[in-house]
Amino acid sequence: MKKGGWGRGGKDSTSPAAMEHFQREMQALNMRIAGKSYQEIGEALGYAHDNSSRRLVLKAMRIIKADKVKHVRMMELARLDMLMGAAWDSAMEGHLGAIQAVLKVMQQRAKLLGLDAPLKVAKTDTKGRDIVTMSDEERAKRIEQLLTEAQHKREKERVQEAIGVGHSFGNN
Repeated sequence: MKKGGWGRGGKDSTSPAAMEHFQREMQALNMRIAGKSYQEIGEALGYAHDNSSRRLVLKAMRIIKADKVKHVRMMELARLDMLMGAAWDSAMEGHLGAIQAVLKVMQQRAKLLGLDAPLKVAKTDTKGRDIVTMSDEERAKRIEQLLTEAQHKREKERVQEAIGVGHSFGNN
């Protein structure tokens, strides 16, 4: 018997309990493909929280082959296309509710396709120099320079504070 596989903690993945759990995962995934909400899936499978059914679906998607996940994604895109088609004409006529529906469909499509991925931001120092390409020695020197600048600034502020520069008198 194969150990490890999709069973948790190295349990026998062919045990009756593991097989039953796998079937529940596949059932949850199939219900999700059929358009059921996580709450509906949870209720049908006897879970108190929709987070449990969401975890089942996500685990099933990791277990099954990429082709099936691709199929789910394509079905979701087809559903979004149908929703977009249903609301598009009204949105173009200026109906606020339809415009909001179209925007939500567009947001969901972008999310599903990963179009809203965060921008990659380069790490730079205070002068805009790329710190990733700095050598360790250059980085250490730059840190030392910044600390020295901060220390000088703080000393200057203390001196100004001691002699009363920057304070306005008689404006209580």
